[in-house]
Amino acid sequence: MSQSNAHSFGNNIGAGDSDSEYILVVDIGTTNLRGHIYDIRSRLIGESVIPIELLNPRLGYYEIDAQSLWEAFLLSIQRAIECMTKLSD
Repeated sequence: MSQSNAHSFGNNIGAGDSDSEYILVVDIGTTNLRGHIYDIRSRLIGESVIPIELLNPRLGYYEIDAQSLWEAFLLSIQRAIECMTKLSD
C-alpha cells in the first residue's frame, strides 16, 4: 500500500520506515467482504470482515447493491488499517 493511500484514511503508517511497503488484499464474496494487509514478509498485520447484503429481487435472481458494495469496500480497507495500527502500538 502506498504511503499516500494510507494518508487518505488519516493514518501515518510507516512514515520514515524502510519497511513501509504493504500488500492490500480485498476478497469480495457473496456474504462478506474481507480486507487483509500484509507486510513485505507476507505476515498478516491487519484484517477486517464486512458483511454484504445479498438482494433477492425475484426468485432465482441475486444481486448486490453497487453503492453498498463500494461503501463496504472502503470500510474494509479503513478497518484493516485501524487493525494494523492497533497491532503496531
